[in-house]
Formats: sequence, C-alpha cells, structure tokens
Amino acid sequence: YIDDYEPDNGLKTIAVADLLPVGETTYDISTNIVTLALKTGSSFTVSTGSNAGVNAQLTYNGNSPTDGWLKLEEVPVTTTRTGATQQVKYKISFNESYAGDSYPRGILRLTDKAGGGEEVILIDTTFGTPAVESTGGTMNPNGVNKWDATDNILYLVQVAGANV
Repeated sequence: YIDDYEPDNGLKTIAVADLLPVGETTYDISTNIVTLALKTGSSFTVSTGSNAGVNAQLTYNGNSPTDGWLKLEEVPVTTTRTGATQQVKYKISFNESYAGDSYPRGILRLTDKAGGGEEVILIDTTFGTPAVESTGGTMNPNGVNKWDATDNILYLVQVAGANV
C-alpha cells in the first residue's frame, strides 16, 4: 500500500455528539437513532473518517422532498492526525424555515467513496408533552382532558351534544 492508504479500510467509527438542546435531543447508540427536538437551535453532529473520503446524503422516509424539516451542512475539521484518513464532520439541524406539517423519518447515509461501505443514522422527531386544555362547555362524562406522561396516554372527553 502507498502511504498507509488501504482502500478496504472503509469508514471509521461514527461519533454522534453535540446534541442540542441538552436532554431533549437524544441518541440511541444501539439503534443509531437520533430523536431531534423540534425547536429553534436543535441540532447534533456526526463525525467519521475514511481513506478515500465520505459522501453524505440526507433523505426522508417515503421519498419526501429534499427541502424538508432537516438541514445538513459540512463542518470544517482540523486534522491533527497524520496518515491517509480524511476526517469529516456534519451538522444536522432543525430547518427553522420549514413550513410543512409533516416530519418523516430522516435518513443520513454516510458512504465510503472507495469501498462503498455505508453507515446509516435515522432521525426522528420528538414533539414533547402535548398541552391539553378544555375548550369549555359541559363534558360528558364529567372530567378533565389529561395527558398521562407515564403511560403515554391522552385522555379526552366529549362535549355534550357534539358529534365526533
């Protein structure tokens, strides 16, 4: 091999970091799923490396349009390591100008340019705890709409005389 270049090395270990907002955007390393909060400033970074370089592609489940709810940008990396590995870093963030109402699963594909090896990170949304408020009127049965966060169950009551 020339200058430590080994085309069969593939992608280096994927590192997901800089999860913002802290405690709301999460990463499950066992499933490679990031759950991104739908808030201004929500983002995370993904770093890896390859001898031949890396292609990054962001798509959506169900062939949704590419101008969706996520933004992908490459972040400049200062390489301190010698050798043939090209380090890359990408920032994935909530697209604050997105005006749609659909948030399909995002699919980030990182592909080694030489060997074609691929790593995939899935990106889901978190909507947080819904605010449940009565719209007024007599409730049937008498009670209060509520959200049970422990069981993830939304309890709704029907207004007397209303059709559902």
